[in-house]
Amino acid sequence: MSLPHLRRSLLATILISVAFVGAQVETSPSEASPVVSGHPGMGYLWNFDTSNNTDRECQGFEIQIDGVTANDVGGTYWGTYNEPTVTNTTFNGTAGIDVIYQATFDSNATTWSVSTPIGGLEHYGVSLNVAPGMQRYTWLCDDPANPGHLAQYGGSTEGNGYPMATDPSLVMTAGTTVPTVPAGGTIGTTPVQTTVTQTLVNNAPAAPGFAVGDAFFACHFELTTTQQIALGDLLTDSALVRSTLAGHQILDQCDLINGDASFTMPAANLSDDKGVTNAVYIFAYTGTYDDAHTPNCSESPTAPDYCPNDLGGSIAVDMIANTTQNRGLGIQVQGGGTVVVTPPAQPARIHAYATTAPVTCAANAVCGEVVATNAQLNLTATPNAGYVFTGWQTKLHAGSEGTCKTTVRSCTITLSKNVNLVAAFVLAPRVTITKVSATSLIRGKATVITLTGTLFARGATVRFAGSGITSTVTFKSATSLSVKVTVGKTAAKGLRTFTVTNPNATTATYTKGVTIK
Repeated sequence: MSLPHLRRSLLATILISVAFVGAQVETSPSEASPVVSGHPGMGYLWNFDTSNNTDRECQGFEIQIDGVTANDVGGTYWGTYNEPTVTNTTFNGTAGIDVIYQATFDSNATTWSVSTPIGGLEHYGVSLNVAPGMQRYTWLCDDPANPGHLAQYGGSTEGNGYPMATDPSLVMTAGTTVPTVPAGGTIGTTPVQTTVTQTLVNNAPAAPGFAVGDAFFACHFELTTTQQIALGDLLTDSALVRSTLAGHQILDQCDLINGDASFTMPAANLSDDKGVTNAVYIFAYTGTYDDAHTPNCSESPTAPDYCPNDLGGSIAVDMIANTTQNRGLGIQVQGGGTVVVTPPAQPARIHAYATTAPVTCAANAVCGEVVATNAQLNLTATPNAGYVFTGWQTKLHAGSEGTCKTTVRSCTITLSKNVNLVAAFVLAPRVTITKVSATSLIRGKATVITLTGTLFARGATVRFAGSGITSTVTFKSATSLSVKVTVGKTAAKGLRTFTVTNPNATTATYTKGVTIK
């Protein structure tokens, strides 16, 4: 059975009502007194609005994120609970971080400082300087067997408590989108953009007697704003989200994610003057299942199992964003050569979003890199054998290219704006030898000969094949060299070829040679 994709249907209307009106009704202290730690406006922002759908009050929340370290965390968001702890750890062999929010336990009064009731809505957020891998979450609730200690309940980790019926995990991936350049064309004024997308994975435990778990609904919204986005904005009822939806509401798609299935949401492209939030709203499926535990969910409004009628309560709202604090560098390599962009030198508290190693752009390629605004990049252009570098050309935001506007191969650029650069390489002019004033040389004598040709350079050298012959070159012009050739008494007789080498390593070999007598 294919997953239903419900676009701009009755389900869309229901979702908007539940997600936004419902979220505003289920207010929590975090909405009235949001707290943000660290620098909230950099890199990738990831935030949960999630309701407590366990069977008990809870006093904490845990987020596990693969593929990042504590040093990659730019800030955290919390409200009801205390500032979270961020710990480097390993999950099933994959390195990551464990972010734990929890209330304070009073051992004398045997009470917690605050609890989230069943159905209560809370907000949790993390700002990351690099794109993360798999993310999992779980509620932390007082352990009846060990009061004052929290145990995992529900969520997408294998906790020791109550498993919730629908269990999403999310993967956020990020990359770059570079301008398309037609064959023979030159990179234009389209800037490099960051690309962010999400994959929802249904990890719900198997239903009794079946191999797969229950299904859930997931709906995707893309919210675009010219404002800088902070973690505190990633709330279903934040002023930013409200105003954005009021201006232009985009419902990309709603999907039913069956047990043990996944679905990838559309990617959002982010330019330098816009922040984009991908919001995923997750709801329970309340309909029936067939004998294989496949949802009886129809897209036909007249069917008795019409999907929108099976929309259950809200499980969570997941939002990811990239702020306006980024810039793109586009590079086009024309001809034979490479350009290497080294990792940026980070301005204070601003980090490159995804750069962990030098980026190499090969011959005749178009490449892109997205980094933090005002990040400094070092570029080096290296010609291939037989080519020379002729210089940098600016195609976007001229004046922002730093020192990358000369024929010097190494340069530095500070990305205050998007910049597109072309590194041009051309075939090196060929050195030629067209005439030699003497065709034979005598052993034991020194003879001055004249070489006639093209593109000779001051400092050129002449080397004869074999041994026993030395030479001293006097540069006359680009078309003439005077060469004093000394032939040793024991030098072997016969034809000898010789090669002229310029200081820039361009060469020419005279294969007709001269005869040693």
